[in-house]
Amino acid sequence: MAQPPNSNVPIAEPQSGRCTIAWQAFFAALSGQGAAKSTIIAPDGSPYTYTAPSGGHLVVQGEITGLALIRGRDPIALAPSLSMIPLSKGDRAVLTYTAAPGLVFLPA
Repeated sequence: MAQPPNSNVPIAEPQSGRCTIAWQAFFAALSGQGAAKSTIIAPDGSPYTYTAPSGGHLVVQGEITGLALIRGRDPIALAPSLSMIPLSKGDRAVLTYTAAPGLVFLPA
């Protein structure tokens, strides 16, 4: 089982709000497949829609102003304060923001 970083290690960089390297490695290890299997995503404009290629988690690094999960045809509004979104294959996460967040997909 993956062990989280020391409790003194901040989860986010104070200036950018992005997830620290230590926590990125921990989140990647949660899938049991290690950091090499995680995918860094560069959102290209708000709103941005990410479609999960498989089951896993989308880690949001930074501030978003809106978040919805679309499973099939059913949209589900979620709190934009979520930083880890569980997704099934084919789910879509729709994010709105002012400044592009960092996104990492961790497959299950």
